[in-house]
Amino acid sequence: MTVSRWQESPDVVAAQRRIRRWLLGAQVAGTLGIGAGASLGSIIAYEVTGTEALAGVSRTVSALSAGLAAPLMAALAVASGRRVALAAGWAAALVGSLLQVAAVVVRDLPLLLVGLAVHGAGQAATMQSRFAATDIETPQRRARSLSLVLWAGSIGLVVGPNLAGPGARLGTALGITPIAGTYLIGSVGLVAATVAVLVGLRPDPLTLAQRHEEVGVTVRRRFRDVLPYVTARPVTRYAFVGLAVNHTVMVTIMSLTGVHLVNHGHSLTLVGLTISLHTLGMFGFSPVPGWLADRWGAMPTMAVGWGIDAAALACGVVAAGSLPVVMGGLFLLGLGWSFVVVAGSALLNEATEPGWRRPVQGAVDSATQLCAALGAGLAGLLLALLGFSGLNAVTAVLLVPVAVLAYAARHWPRGLNPL
Repeated sequence: MTVSRWQESPDVVAAQRRIRRWLLGAQVAGTLGIGAGASLGSIIAYEVTGTEALAGVSRTVSALSAGLAAPLMAALAVASGRRVALAAGWAAALVGSLLQVAAVVVRDLPLLLVGLAVHGAGQAATMQSRFAATDIETPQRRARSLSLVLWAGSIGLVVGPNLAGPGARLGTALGITPIAGTYLIGSVGLVAATVAVLVGLRPDPLTLAQRHEEVGVTVRRRFRDVLPYVTARPVTRYAFVGLAVNHTVMVTIMSLTGVHLVNHGHSLTLVGLTISLHTLGMFGFSPVPGWLADRWGAMPTMAVGWGIDAAALACGVVAAGSLPVVMGGLFLLGLGWSFVVVAGSALLNEATEPGWRRPVQGAVDSATQLCAALGAGLAGLLLALLGFSGLNAVTAVLLVPVAVLAYAARHWPRGLNPL
């Protein structure tokens, strides 16, 4: 990996530090807004529909929304910069949160689905923020900067689910359904995230990077051309598919764990604690794979993540009836997700030409969320038919094609662009 002179200039180095600080703050506030209702969506849908098979509909709608929002936000970022794109994503999530409050108050499932659909843009903003942290960063530090932004999300996403208690008291005090109060608290965080990116991302990191990296690039890359580009390159293909499968595995299991625990007589407090442990695994240790990816290489770090994912799924298969094992398995699932998403994102950046990088970033986030939506949609049916053990066993099959792609990309020497 070579460092361009512009990335080492004092002005750019200072700008990167300032932008990263504001991104960290926006991630904390924004993920608090998202995390406040993260553990409640499937439970609300379950209460409204009364069936496990449809309990995953909330996660499905959110993932579909995030998948559709990702390429739109990437295109907006290319046209107008990260600042505008991220602010639009957080603001849309705010609108979605308020719509969910209204839906919960009147117990209206269609309105809830609309709110979830708009709210999904916040997930897209969370993921695009990790790439924003790398736009003007030196190649040797991209994985660490990326992982720090993901780590910041742990604060909001771990604290958020535990706001159910205070939220219930707020909802009761306001004379509305208690669960709606959690969403109101989260809305404050989404306002703060929107303001943070509007104020702090100056100069815009992507606009600055485009001026230096894409000199001489006269062809605007189209999203429909991304798939042929990705499939023709073994390492890019492995990183792309690996990120999509990793997120699908995580969402498929996580989206129905709350319902599984409730059906086995566990309280909402324990559900919130379980989701908090999971999100702690997802984000709380992300600087570790970031450091390892920069030091060891992205591909070995991804391999560690796949091993952790496999162990997590094994916990769900062999001890679905044990609360401690289920909680431990969900924590490991979050930790494995962290290793793969940090290393895989770094690998995708490293193996992609600058002129293609942003369309590929948008496409991988879209594919990731759309595949996760499919997994969440099928999760309810699998849980109803096969139980929690069967759900974990079927999900584990998704790791097989990733192993095949990893084997095909194994000879790529770190630091060289396989183009």
